[in-house]
Amino acid sequence: PLDRVGLVVNRFRKGAQSFTPETIAKELRRDVLAVIPSDFVAVNRSLDTGNLLGDRSPVRSAIAKLAAMLVGVSANGAEEPKRGGGWFKKLGLGA
Repeated sequence: PLDRVGLVVNRFRKGAQSFTPETIAKELRRDVLAVIPSDFVAVNRSLDTGNLLGDRSPVRSAIAKLAAMLVGVSANGAEEPKRGGGWFKKLGLGA
């Protein structure tokens, strides 16, 4: 169901667009779950070389936070208290 759909704003550059994650959320009537910053050079270098993004990469940090939120752990890997349901439940696929 659509009420379980959230948004991920990818390659966002603050001040470079005429819109913000907040305006996107308002217009689409959905929550913005994550904002992944734009770092075209670092991401392409990572893809081309097969190396991970650096530990201090804002892109890596934003993706780690999104992944942690979706699976119910903190970004540093510590498990968060269960709030009733896992990944499948969040998607409406399980009990």
